[in-house]
Amino acid sequence: MWKAAREPLFDVKDFSRDLVGIAKENLAADDCLTSTGFIITEDSIVCFSVDFADHTEKEFAYRELVEEANNVNAKFIVTLNDAYAGNREDAQDYYLGKLADIGSEECICIIATGPKLKSWTIEVPYRRTPDGIVFGEAVEEEGGQIGFLEGWTYEERQVH
Repeated sequence: MWKAAREPLFDVKDFSRDLVGIAKENLAADDCLTSTGFIITEDSIVCFSVDFADHTEKEFAYRELVEEANNVNAKFIVTLNDAYAGNREDAQDYYLGKLADIGSEECICIIATGPKLKSWTIEVPYRRTPDGIVFGEAVEEEGGQIGFLEGWTYEERQVH
């Protein structure tokens, strides 16, 4: 029996990996990145600038992103941030801004997550030099707590 060819399925990890290249180009050209969220539905990708000046505003901005994703029955949220690399969970004395204060390496951080996808992260460390930005190797990791997408992640939905 003949079967019709299906459209290729959207691969959120491939999409996220493609964002790495774009983020590197933007960071090298502009010396900064704008925090961005992508809401991915069955048939569209909508890009949002995620603006915040402090931790309270950041929580609110990402809460709005999750609310919109729920409103449109999104499959995934992908976030792109300029961040500091380091393990926040291990430090009992962690506070917002500590990684910057102690001189942690900067990184491009892309997180893909969804109600049916374990959180998946790509971090690309970089350092600023007089000759420009020098990028390290990308590190991919599956799982982990994603605090600013509360109520959205696979891990949280498995607990409830």
